Amino acid sequence: MALRLPRLPSVDREQCEELAARIHQIVFADPGRSSAGSAQSLSDAAHIAHAALSRASAFITRDGTLLAASGTLLDQVGIDVISVDEIASLLPGEIGCAAPAARSGEGFSFGEASGAEIAAYVASMTELAGTAREFSRSPLHGMVRVAGAIRAANELLAIGVLLVSQDMQPIAKMLVHAREDQPDAGLFADYLIDRLTRDAAAAHPAAIELVHIPGQSSVNRIAQSRGFIRSRSGGVFQKIAIGRPLTTVNWAECTAEARRRTGFSLPGTMPETALESTEIPLVSPGGEALAYPASQLGDLLSPTVVIWPGASGVIVPIARVYADELLGTAPQHAFAFVEAKDAAFLARRAYASAPRNAQLMTVDAPILFYESSRTGGRGAVVAIARIVDRTLQPKAELSADDQRRLVVDDVDALSARDDILITTFDNLFALPMPVPLRYLKSIGAAGNANLISAVSLSSEKITQILTQGWLRGIG
Repeated sequence: MALRLPRLPSVDREQCEELAARIHQIVFADPGRSSAGSAQSLSDAAHIAHAALSRASAFITRDGTLLAASGTLLDQVGIDVISVDEIASLLPGEIGCAAPAARSGEGFSFGEASGAEIAAYVASMTELAGTAREFSRSPLHGMVRVAGAIRAANELLAIGVLLVSQDMQPIAKMLVHAREDQPDAGLFADYLIDRLTRDAAAAHPAAIELVHIPGQSSVNRIAQSRGFIRSRSGGVFQKIAIGRPLTTVNWAECTAEARRRTGFSLPGTMPETALESTEIPLVSPGGEALAYPASQLGDLLSPTVVIWPGASGVIVPIARVYADELLGTAPQHAFAFVEAKDAAFLARRAYASAPRNAQLMTVDAPILFYESSRTGGRGAVVAIARIVDRTLQPKAELSADDQRRLVVDDVDALSARDDILITTFDNLFALPMPVPLRYLKSIGAAGNANLISAVSLSSEKITQILTQGWLRGIG
């Protein structure tokens, strides 16, 4: 492990001595430590100053005094002080990248792609010449590769490849390419980008670079809508992927891990924010201070759902037959040869309900899905997502795009009126542990009719549900 750690570069001596004196004052002198002024304390301050000026990701120590001052040092000096146990959690291990499971859509299928298939596909596309070499050759030692492809009649229509280095601060490299002569190129690009982004962040927050390929309008458009930002050089799209919901309970832990694994720094505590006006500060690995509106943070850190303090969300009932396909929450996955509707392959999907729910469906708010026991379901919250949009439409005039994002063939039964409410959502997560109705009732989250209809929820209650179904389920 030590041999894989980079060495610190030389820094300006005068600048280092000045910062060391400041650090000594913060850590030892101001708190009145008995060790203040000792050779050890001066040495510790000098080492931390050198690490800070070198923009090291963190300073690793077992010293309790230094660890106790970690928060102050991070805020005032910009250096993260972490323990040996914390660094152990960053060591290479299971990345969460497994061979993709096969599944079928209407007229196409998705499954694992061999190295030979990827190499042949890359060689057949002139626009990939020179840009995709590292994705098509055998992965180097210490590199994990996941490769999948969309096929029709044994012909590859699109590919997605993810490369993750087994380092403590890896950058996940991604290639997605879809044949633009296919009418479903956008659908394929959507599915592959979402799937590989989730693979990259399955175990830990990740920094991702997606290769920019001129002419790939579907891939490039969808990447930007998913929070990827074009690099200054223009060669790649970049993003941070958190890979889990963010609440007041896990914010500090997730942002600390994101900082240590990606180099990007977010506030140590979750901002008390009004989404329309508040800007969230973010510091890049190079020290550049950035700021983004809180309403954009969900896209920048996606996949995630941000449960902002004081904001409300909604819990809605869904029949099991629809939940299995729309949410992908079936306890047993469908056979690979069973065709799923297009909605099951889109990152942005739609939920149809009665128009009376319109006021509860707030854009950017969380939406929780309760699988109704009345339809043979588990009587539990099984998934959470983020609301993107809501529109009230005549049943007879549903757009082709809305129909594609639904798994309901006939919306007539969902509303007695001629109109239907279409709520579009993204950043979908199935809960590791479904949260049963009895718990929802115990915290007052089931409404007056045990979730026969949609119920508004406070951020505190949503956090409680996630603590039961996600945070407790993985920890």
